Amino acid sequence: MNEIYAVIYSRLDSVLTAPVGDHIPQDDVYPYVQANPLNLTNDDTVEDRGFSATIDVIAWSRYRGQKEVGEIMKDVYTALHRYDLDDSANYCISGIHQEFSKIITESDGLTRQGIQRFKLFFEEI
Repeated sequence: MNEIYAVIYSRLDSVLTAPVGDHIPQDDVYPYVQANPLNLTNDDTVEDRGFSATIDVIAWSRYRGQKEVGEIMKDVYTALHRYDLDDSANYCISGIHQEFSKIITESDGLTRQGIQRFKLFFEEI
C-alpha cells in the first residue's frame, strides 16, 4: 500500500507550495502539510480484491487567522477531490473524494490545523 501513498504524496507535492511530509518537522517551519498513513478496509467483490482507504491530510499554519490554512486546504481539495490519480504498478485507483474538513486552533492560540479526510477506492491489477 506504500505505492498508493506515494501516488497521493507525489500529487500533493507537485501542486502545493507548502512543504509536504509524513511527519511534523522538528524546526518551526510553517506552513507545511502532513499526509498521514492510509487506513485500509477490505472491499472485495466475488471476483476482485478491492480496498477502500482513508487518508488524513493536515495543513499546519501559524498565520494569524484562518486565511492561510484555508487557502492551503482549498489547494489540497483541488489537488485530490475527484482527481484522476495515476494507477500504481499493482493497483488501479478508481476514485478519491473528500469526506470532511475542519479547522482547529491549538492551545497556544496561534497554531492552526486544517484537517481533511479523503476516501479512495482501488483494486489489485
